Amino acid sequence: MEQKDATNHLENMSVAMHVARDWFLQAMSFLLYVLTRWLVVTFQKFTWAVTGVERVRRDAKRGLNFKQSAHVLDIRWRRKLTSCAVADVGDFIATHSGFRHPSHVLRPAVSLYCITRQEAIFVEVEEGTDVYSGGPLYLRQFALAQRVITMPLASFHKTASDVGTAARAFDLAGVCTACRIRAAGQRAGKLQQHARAARA
Repeated sequence: MEQKDATNHLENMSVAMHVARDWFLQAMSFLLYVLTRWLVVTFQKFTWAVTGVERVRRDAKRGLNFKQSAHVLDIRWRRKLTSCAVADVGDFIATHSGFRHPSHVLRPAVSLYCITRQEAIFVEVEEGTDVYSGGPLYLRQFALAQRVITMPLASFHKTASDVGTAARAFDLAGVCTACRIRAAGQRAGKLQQHARAARA
């Protein structure tokens, strides 16, 4: 009996050591990501100033260049500390791809990821990919994103007012309703299982 308890104790210690090691490796890889992102952003500030990208972004922010105010960036690396972390533009290391008209964000493959004080951040997935089904939206966006699109808030509001109350305005309501229906269905299924177990 004592030997069995000792074996269980050693197995539990082994499992705990593996979990601690996994958390340590995840934390270290996240720190490496943060350091790499800082280096990339610092280098981008310099290169964007030299190549004129920063001037176009600044003009778009001031409202002088509406037609090129959607800045498209290709994602090179993505990382979150935990899966339940709030959506943030810092989740991605991305490089400059080009500038597009703000109506580019109205495509079905583009969805709103987050909003900061200065910009609206969108993510673009592959054409034909349904980001709205199969789990929490922010996790699917994070996992499936191919490109990040940043846009000054003034351009975002102008694009929204130009669209008006189109069918795209109901996408968010439809997603929220689908989430509520799915959650209610899951709760109903659990209640039915409990009722069957109580009868048996």
